[in-house]
Amino acid sequence: MKKFINTLQYIISTQGSTGKAWQLYRREFVQNGKDGVQSLWHKHRGELNFKRWKYENNKSITIIATPHTIFIAELLSQALDKAGLLYQVKIGTHFKSFDDSFHILVCPQTFKKLPESYISFQMEQTVSDRWFGQENMQKLKKSLLVMDYSLNNISYLNQHFPLSHIYYTPISPIDLASESSDDHEYDVLFYGDTNNQRRKIYLDALQKKFKVKIINNAFGEEIWDAIRKAKVVINIHYYESALLETTRLYECLSNHALVISEKSSDFEQHTDLCGLVDFVEIGDVEHMLTRIQHWKEQTEIYLEQKSRIKEYVQKDQNLFNFYFYRVLLSLELIDFDTLYQLTNQTWNPTSKFWCLGLPESTERQAEFHKEKSKISAIWSFPGIRHKTPWVGCGLSYKYILRYARDHQWNNISICEDDVLFPEDIQKKLEDIHHVLVDKSLNWDIFSGHVTDLNTNTNIQLLDTEQSPTYVQLNKTTGMVFNIYHQRFYDYLLKWDENNHDLKTNAIDRYIEKKSNLKVITTLPYLVKHKENVCTTLWNRKHTTHFSYHDMTHNSIKAIQDKIAKT
Repeated sequence: MKKFINTLQYIISTQGSTGKAWQLYRREFVQNGKDGVQSLWHKHRGELNFKRWKYENNKSITIIATPHTIFIAELLSQALDKAGLLYQVKIGTHFKSFDDSFHILVCPQTFKKLPESYISFQMEQTVSDRWFGQENMQKLKKSLLVMDYSLNNISYLNQHFPLSHIYYTPISPIDLASESSDDHEYDVLFYGDTNNQRRKIYLDALQKKFKVKIINNAFGEEIWDAIRKAKVVINIHYYESALLETTRLYECLSNHALVISEKSSDFEQHTDLCGLVDFVEIGDVEHMLTRIQHWKEQTEIYLEQKSRIKEYVQKDQNLFNFYFYRVLLSLELIDFDTLYQLTNQTWNPTSKFWCLGLPESTERQAEFHKEKSKISAIWSFPGIRHKTPWVGCGLSYKYILRYARDHQWNNISICEDDVLFPEDIQKKLEDIHHVLVDKSLNWDIFSGHVTDLNTNTNIQLLDTEQSPTYVQLNKTTGMVFNIYHQRFYDYLLKWDENNHDLKTNAIDRYIEKKSNLKVITTLPYLVKHKENVCTTLWNRKHTTHFSYHDMTHNSIKAIQDKIAKT
């Protein structure tokens, strides 16, 4: 009874009143019935338990994984180790009870009984509805949040859960083999379910030409030992339309294995693997046979490839850790400095023009993909997450400018993924950079789109003899496109993410407060803002009067009126 009362008090507190709490659960019942109400109650109880657990001394995270996801448990463990967080790992499928600790549940659909406080690491493929019936979806709903390794899966989950509930967490390799072995017991290893016609076609053909080892039911060290004894490991899809089995591929790479794999329906999302995994077209059995023969015969090339894989696997930082740490940061289990120190060597940017966006917001990502064709060099950065979205936005800018400062970049251009570029953006940017090299301007920020101009802004027309018109301001608000000079970096890096005063500390308002700020912009603006794209920062579901277009129009008019008087 005490637990019930405490949960009820927590719900009322978070919703603001008894009436609002009642309306929340009433809507849930109307939309999803009794099961929905139970899931929502379980989630709120989990949130309360998590808040209490966070303040315990010597608290430990519990990783719960099935035998076939031991590799994922290893990934989670090494990341928690590096972050200095205590944890324990439990492997199995049937648990009679759970303690009150915070749990990471790998493949939650597998478990009949659930802990009270957990996050889900969803590992199944949404190309089949086998694991996404009502009962299993409720398990995901009960969790504090859902991690998923696939953007295709996330597009599906976006139809069922709010963005705040979903976290993209792609798989990466870790070094599981201290030394690569050149003593192979068999030519080819396949491990997985062979009760599948398309896999049988492949395996029958392979067994006629090569020494093939097939393993159906082995996990952890047993399968890793088998991987090391194989000349090559092959990956064959269960479904022809399957997503790429990145967990299996990275598990093999972690053991320095050379892998030959079919391409996949989401192959374009995994082109970074092309130099590490030998890909063949879907269903092309003959080509797979040819590639196996190639690696058998070309010893020198084979050893070079193995060396390349080993070097890749032994990197100290990887993408999985970055995405997992942004989960931990959103839960306030690590701080910003820890995230940055443990991940800043992950990146190899191809440009000093970065686009900031959340990969989980697949609609916005698709919109921005249209814009990338207009400019030759732009690099995407996955925004940092926080339970308060605008704080996550600020942390993203803090991360990017700290990276730029650490690499001694003179300036960095950053757009957001709801930007609308002009068709000639490349030429206009070249012209703008030509103007900005004038040291007498002594500028801090070039703004491509001043969204909400402060009424007290000083506005000065610049005599650049250039078209478009260049204007200097001492204030700016708007983040859709800006170029930041290195002299501005240190100011932004002083932004305090622990100050949750939205009116004064949202990142654009913090920038606006800087004394002696020197902003250059143009008329017309360099870029526009896509009004039709859903925001990832604010809940505007019940707001009908808000319009970026109106704010922008008023800002432009204020600049034009001031110039007209000079």
